[in-house]
Amino acid sequence: MDFVKLALALILISACGEHLPVERRSGRESVQPASGQFLSEVLPTTDEKSIDLASFAEKPLIIIFAEETCLTCLKEAKGFIAYLNAELDGTAPNSVQLLHVLVGIEDPWFAQEWKRNTGIVWPVAYEPAVVLKNKLCGKGPLPCTLIQLPKRGLGEPHIGLVTAEKLIQKTGKWE
Repeated sequence: MDFVKLALALILISACGEHLPVERRSGRESVQPASGQFLSEVLPTTDEKSIDLASFAEKPLIIIFAEETCLTCLKEAKGFIAYLNAELDGTAPNSVQLLHVLVGIEDPWFAQEWKRNTGIVWPVAYEPAVVLKNKLCGKGPLPCTLIQLPKRGLGEPHIGLVTAEKLIQKTGKWE
């Protein structure tokens, strides 16, 4: 019986699929944003304001969809914090806009607590209905990261953990 449990656990771990295409995990076709498409949604934030994604068409926007209970999401956020602490004295970069969007949250208190517990110094928004995340990333696992570049629009979604160094390769130096 223990062998069956171990085999099942190994299958589940190997099926995590961090590098599989979105359509393999979500049951949907891969999201292919039109060239030059920019986000225009308005989302509520932890500071009881709203953030208009259209306002970021002029500088790189990194949008990370996460869940408050997702350990990979937490590990990724802590990795960004470690990078910012080492390179920018713990401040958010001015050259790029980072934005975490916690999905499935209706009460802003949970997003505020997640932001406080992670030590994030950039905006955290939340999306109760999970419509934007599903539209851009499919219904698959989290975290899901997208980069919107000026004059180019949205890129392909990345499902799974991504490092600050990997994002910098696409957005340019964080200053």
